[in-house]
Amino acid sequence: MTDARTSIKTTVATRDKLNALTPKGRTMEDTLRMLIAEHESRRMRQRMAWEARLERAQADPQAVVWAEREADRLAKYLEDRQAGGR
Repeated sequence: MTDARTSIKTTVATRDKLNALTPKGRTMEDTLRMLIAEHESRRMRQRMAWEARLERAQADPQAVVWAEREADRLAKYLEDRQAGGR
């Protein structure tokens, strides 16, 4: 990674919120890196939880049948709504 610098255009309100999140002695870059790391960690935990739920559901044939029916029902509902909105 290079030490080249750039600027990010934000509203004053966003800059102020970011500044409020930045502890004394730290930089806004430190805060942005922390927020990115937290976001990536949360996304990974959500993905792992989803995969575990999916694995449990796939092990249950009744759950698979129910999910397929529910997906079909929701697809039909969406299709009907979109047709009605035209």
